[in-house]
Amino acid sequence: MTTCKADSLKILRNLTQKLTEFKYLAQNVNDQTRTIKDPKDLVITGIDFFRDNGISVSKWIVPAGGVAQEHYHPEKELLIVYQGEMHINTYKGLLVLKPGDFCVSEPGSPHSVLCPVETKCLQIMIPEEKKAPNTDVSESSNGK
Repeated sequence: MTTCKADSLKILRNLTQKLTEFKYLAQNVNDQTRTIKDPKDLVITGIDFFRDNGISVSKWIVPAGGVAQEHYHPEKELLIVYQGEMHINTYKGLLVLKPGDFCVSEPGSPHSVLCPVETKCLQIMIPEEKKAPNTDVSESSNGK
């Protein structure tokens, strides 16, 4: 998991603008709202802006005290906090994200999340690239 703060507010504004433009260009934008309950029955709201070819962009609204127990994703996950505070616990330690901060979680990296105050973030899920089968025919199986 990686985190970066340098110029992140500027990057976040640019990304948000580009995502807004992209949203209207996408054909399958659905703005579907979904909710999940955390272990304390707090309702966490997710709004899906875009889903296509395994890539998804969602806005999450997490109430104060909201928790996501340890989990992992098969995709690469980019979380961008734009309001509140998010604590992400990883095998490398604790990351504290505030507005403008973001983190990238590699596929299969276990993590848990706690938001001590109401927090809003963007989540971008990017599937692993599928490797093309080896089509190199310059070597033969008999070693010639």
